[in-house]
Amino acid sequence: SWGVWYGNGTRSLEVGANEPILSPLSVSVSPNPVQDVTQISLTALSAADAQVSICNLLGQILLTRTFNLLEGTNLLDFDMNALPGGSYVVKIAAGASSAAVKVVKN
Repeated sequence: SWGVWYGNGTRSLEVGANEPILSPLSVSVSPNPVQDVTQISLTALSAADAQVSICNLLGQILLTRTFNLLEGTNLLDFDMNALPGGSYVVKIAAGASSAAVKVVKN
């Protein structure tokens, strides 16, 4: 037999220690949409080597570059001239951390 659940109040499904979660990587891309060269603004909590990849929406890696990140904000120029117009995902991997952001090329 099925149990009965009475919804007579507010329920929180949040579980945790109520500590703020700091992402090791914070990423933004501009301009977006891009014509040829895009600038990736990447804020890192610590210095690390990072691999930046441009992937299509099928997950295929089209371009890859390696950068040495410094602690704080890093500005990386990425040439997308060789790619046709469309939607792409910029994936960043630095140590055990990763981030992704969608970019559109006209």
